[in-house]
Amino acid sequence: MISTKPSITLLATLLILLVSSLSIWAQVAHPPEGDNQRSKVCQWMGEVEVCVTYNSPNVTSPSGKSRRGEIWGNLIPYGWNQDRWMENDGEHPTPKPWRGGANENTTLAISHNILIEGKELAAGVYGMFFLPGEREWQLILSKDSNKWGHYFYNEKNDVLRVKLVPEKGEYREWLTYDFTTKKPDSTTLALLWEDLKVPIHISIPNIHKVYIEEIKKDLTSSKMLYWYNWHEAAKYCFYNNVELELGLRWADKAINQDWIGNANFATLKTKADLLHALKRDHEADSIMQFAIKYSGGVFELHNYGRELLEKMKLDEAMKVLKLNATKYPDYWVTQLGLARAYGASGDFKTALKYAYAAKKIIPKKELAMRHLSLKVLIEQLEKKQIPNVYLWSSGCVQEY
Repeated sequence: MISTKPSITLLATLLILLVSSLSIWAQVAHPPEGDNQRSKVCQWMGEVEVCVTYNSPNVTSPSGKSRRGEIWGNLIPYGWNQDRWMENDGEHPTPKPWRGGANENTTLAISHNILIEGKELAAGVYGMFFLPGEREWQLILSKDSNKWGHYFYNEKNDVLRVKLVPEKGEYREWLTYDFTTKKPDSTTLALLWEDLKVPIHISIPNIHKVYIEEIKKDLTSSKMLYWYNWHEAAKYCFYNNVELELGLRWADKAINQDWIGNANFATLKTKADLLHALKRDHEADSIMQFAIKYSGGVFELHNYGRELLEKMKLDEAMKVLKLNATKYPDYWVTQLGLARAYGASGDFKTALKYAYAAKKIIPKKELAMRHLSLKVLIEQLEKKQIPNVYLWSSGCVQEY
């Protein structure tokens, strides 16, 4: 009888053939196609990250011939490319854009919503294509971000198209993407190759909204367990004049929240600052009178007094700086504070007395650091000039 079951030898042969056929497609590590090295460049705008991933061709051909002057309009055609490779119907090719690099798609990845050339783009990863031109380019961003080159490009998957203006650039042998301007809420991404530069302007429509949302996330994590994180959140709102009511709630958390709140000079002052910004001046002034009692050191009252001087609240500043001098009579900073207060009120004789007193008791190390500012202050007072008051935008004193 002839057996209908395959022999062990036959099964083994089939298995070997199957493994062999699969091994044709299995590849070990190897250099990129055409030696076009894979590259990636990223830039942050605060919490917002923008990354471009691409394969970088060079001007010199694999045979060693320079193609300078032949890249644009020749190697990289202007307009749509009529490439027929991988077409289902080679007789009717589908026009394709340039992939912005070599090999796989060039991709643009963004962590938050942004604007590109003024047009909105949602967070995500996009295939990055171009239509080059002599005087005008077009950037195309597509949902297709994981295809091979432009061969499977489909305009139905486009999410954004914007016009770009090419410029003459410094020579680049290798195609490069670089961030040529870097600001808190904007950047310029430039394509650079051969003698051409193509800038792409990227911006964040509302950078403060981004930070506020990130702060909200932080305050639902373990960071919520520390009063100073609530305080920093409240300060962000005040210093940037955004979400003031929210900032006030965060300030209250920093002061009063169960078992983590801390009613100190800094937290109380931030709450008062927010109340002033909300035009609730009476409440703010009341809190500051209370906050002064919680002053933890000579510099807190000194800086607050300087801030009042900068706002031309001379009577309030004098009270605060006198209180500081009463609490710390032998500290040079309090004498300097009184010199500035009396100078601001026009009593130059008394101001000079305190300025010389500060200079007399200041430690040598501090004097070496503050010599110029003290010298300028004394010169101003001797000339009967109102002293300058320099403050950082955050309210911190730049010089004593």
